[in-house]
Amino acid sequence: MAPAVVAGSSIALFGGFATSWNMIASACVLWAMAGAAIAQNPVLTQALYYLQFAFGSPGFSVPMGLLIAGISVSALFAKILPDGSLSSAFCWLSAAR
Repeated sequence: MAPAVVAGSSIALFGGFATSWNMIASACVLWAMAGAAIAQNPVLTQALYYLQFAFGSPGFSVPMGLLIAGISVSALFAKILPDGSLSSAFCWLSAAR
């Protein structure tokens, strides 16, 4: 079976790279917050905390969703998934909403 050339592979690649870079940035900010000079400055600590939160929470979940969506689209067009999997995914999605 020939590999399917769809946009899903590019979406998955971007999602994977963005997720990993955001996790690296989040860990670096957290590491910087552990310094004694920064921990003594409450304004800087709070600013770095918000930056770490932005990299860690939405910076992880949004690109991770793109990664999963890209893999799913590629698998769907390559006919790797069963026929009813898309409709069942929409049912689960609407139930979770």
